Amino acid sequence: MKVFEAGPRLFIPVFGERMGGVLHRERGLIVLVILAMIYSVAAWTPTSFGQTAQVLGMPNAGPVFGEARPIRSDEWAVATPYYQIAVANHFGPRNELSPYKESLKAFFALPSRDWSMIFKPDLWGFLVLDPAHAYSLHYAILALAMVAGYTLLLRRLGCSPNYALVLSLTLFLSQFVQAWWTSNAAVFAYAPCRPCFSWGPVIGDCGPSESSMPRRHG
Repeated sequence: MKVFEAGPRLFIPVFGERMGGVLHRERGLIVLVILAMIYSVAAWTPTSFGQTAQVLGMPNAGPVFGEARPIRSDEWAVATPYYQIAVANHFGPRNELSPYKESLKAFFALPSRDWSMIFKPDLWGFLVLDPAHAYSLHYAILALAMVAGYTLLLRRLGCSPNYALVLSLTLFLSQFVQAWWTSNAAVFAYAPCRPCFSWGPVIGDCGPSESSMPRRHG
């Protein structure tokens, strides 16, 4: 009696059907991944570093879209120069090009060649790519992490996939987030990760189950 004969024959169509359902359900997130890839390949960033070039009198220093804002000095005068210093020092622990040999540890994470890079996946590109594309990938990963993270979190709270994605994009494009994005992107991006993934797998799930939701006691 061949009990398992039908198993292999049914596996491929069932697997294909399930994968098709997941791809259809996650089509919004898949589009975001593709957009993030295009963004990184083009080496775009939200930096206003063109303002520095304008101060130095360099021609054609403006961004591809929009204009560099002087008010974003926390980014173009602080954060981006720190990344440039880290690259110039080959991701070492100190600025060896400065007479003060100051430590390259700041409020924001910088690429480095030590164990801390394990916890900085958005900066892994600096280890394998040129600085321009690595910096672009850094912002692309953080933007994708924020939108995807809040999308999955809202789905765990009961929102449908489409509503969750729209609400997450609205949050990402809000004035508060965009005003502080270039200097606090990692804070916004990873904020939903802990509450989202503490409830278990979310890809392919449209809402929380009774066993996955936190319970009230007392």
